[in-house]
Amino acid sequence: MPNRRNAVQTDIETLISIYQNLSKLEKYLRKSHVDQTVIDDIESAKNSVNHALDILHNYSDAIANIYQAPPPRSETF
Repeated sequence: MPNRRNAVQTDIETLISIYQNLSKLEKYLRKSHVDQTVIDDIESAKNSVNHALDILHNYSDAIANIYQAPPPRSETF
């Protein structure tokens, strides 16, 4: 299971990095007095990233099992 956990942990780290970069961008744009719509969109994106992080944290074992599942069989007609 270590490889499976590593895959989930990598996704968590990637999302944390995205969140941090969005936060930096938001801070910069607020100082630059950019249109509020852009800032609202960044806040919305940050909320989505937080939600994804919550899911990964809460269901990491189940997600790790999915990462290691064999690919579905292709159906032939």
